[in-house]
Amino acid sequence: MIEIKKNTSVVSDIETHLMEVSDSFVPNLSSYVDIKQYAVKLFEKAQRIEVWEDNRLVGLLAYYQNFNDMSAFITNVSIEKGFMGSGLATEMINKMVDAVSGTLGVIGLEVNKDNERALSFYLKNGFVESELKENGSLIMVRELV
Repeated sequence: MIEIKKNTSVVSDIETHLMEVSDSFVPNLSSYVDIKQYAVKLFEKAQRIEVWEDNRLVGLLAYYQNFNDMSAFITNVSIEKGFMGSGLATEMINKMVDAVSGTLGVIGLEVNKDNERALSFYLKNGFVESELKENGSLIMVRELV
């Protein structure tokens, strides 16, 4: 059974999930972050929208809230390959938008400009390109009404 929950995972769930999906990132997630440390950071500091199949974390959207500038920043959107195209990633985005709407005004994220699948996904979900960084990544934003 598939369930979407918020902030129920523990560090080991997050780490196992990130290892499972690392190859779907462009470039590979493990090539630019220490997954064990990143899992701890997400557990301790991020809000998490989670997709669970039985007792296994199969999808994760992690974001930080900044009440000083009334924004949120998505640091991770990942879903196991077997669940890609299922609409679950869009559901995670929608749950996150519902959680911050009325409190925050904008959601931002950073994505590799060569990650066509991710770019297409974010554009379909209301994000627009805002800035091209020198490192080749794009900043995208979605205004909340």
